[in-house]
Amino acid sequence: MRRFALLALVLFAAGCVDAKPSTPSAADLEAITIVNDGTEVHTFTAEGQRFDTGTLEPGDDTTLVLTEPGEVVYWDAEAPDQTATLTVVPAR
Repeated sequence: MRRFALLALVLFAAGCVDAKPSTPSAADLEAITIVNDGTEVHTFTAEGQRFDTGTLEPGDDTTLVLTEPGEVVYWDAEAPDQTATLTVVPAR
């Protein structure tokens, strides 16, 4: 069975919700690390081209920084029926 894990689910974006938010600086953001801890290759591909990790071999990892709050549906391009949702929340 293919298995992959999202190690960090919490993302902190800058400030509070604002109708005209400013662009966060690098210091305002935390990264999400994605690790393929399975035994087969996987990808992490999101709707609307928000991210696409490309192929990750078993044991490979990559880092994402997402700045827009909301839910992001993503899937494994190697097995499109494997989907999950990542929730990005603003910092409190």
